[in-house]
Amino acid sequence: SGRYAVPKLVSAAKSDPSNARPYLDALGEILLSDDAEVAELADNALVEMTDSNIPNLTSASQHVLVEHGVLRHTRALNALEALGAVRGTLNRNEPNYDAAYTVDLLILDQRWKGTDVDLALAGRLIKLGAVHIDRGSEVNPQVLAKLRQQFGRLTVRYRTTGCLGIYGTDAPYGVFLQSVVPGSPAEQAGLRQGDFIVRVDNLQRPSMTQLVEYLEKQTPGGRIQIAAQRSSGRRLLTKVALGTDFGTGTCACLSESTPTAASARLDAAR
Repeated sequence: SGRYAVPKLVSAAKSDPSNARPYLDALGEILLSDDAEVAELADNALVEMTDSNIPNLTSASQHVLVEHGVLRHTRALNALEALGAVRGTLNRNEPNYDAAYTVDLLILDQRWKGTDVDLALAGRLIKLGAVHIDRGSEVNPQVLAKLRQQFGRLTVRYRTTGCLGIYGTDAPYGVFLQSVVPGSPAEQAGLRQGDFIVRVDNLQRPSMTQLVEYLEKQTPGGRIQIAAQRSSGRRLLTKVALGTDFGTGTCACLSESTPTAASARLDAAR
């Protein structure tokens, strides 16, 4: 049976890496099994060999996993959702955007019953844009770091993390605003495309990375002071109440009735 065949195939592949492909293909066939436990053994064996640092074995194992990418994606997403993870989808107009195999958001809130091992299944998804984690959902930072390594632009957000609603880049004066999210705290504070953020509280001429790191330490509803400069030279000094993008990926202002606002106030009181 597949259960006993997997270790034998792994041993044969490792003993002759240059001619390992038939053994790896056989593992790929076992991965198709309806027996979830046996399929998982084959999947884990192939993943382990991609980390073997044996050139032929590593590349060939990776190729087999890619060949079965859609199946692995579907199984992983079904398993994550069965454990309480919620898939969030954004409106996207990107060229070649495939909604079927792109998970924009994976939300872990009070419904999440999985472990760190279970969350590692997210590494089998074809594309993953962001993981949003509710307060109280314990997640090992090492698991998140590995997912960040796999999905280069993965963002990790928490319900208790505030947002401003800008897209920017580094500039000599601080951060140049490439765009401002409609309806965001930044827009309501009067910031607009083409402005330069030259100071945030006591942070002078921040880089975009410094600004993001600073905002990640603030809570939704928390107020920060921003000094900005227009291309015309006009200066703007404003106080901004941060919003939230939890569960949506789009930064929006809070209202007093927003659950996140109450959560932020509770955290601040502790």
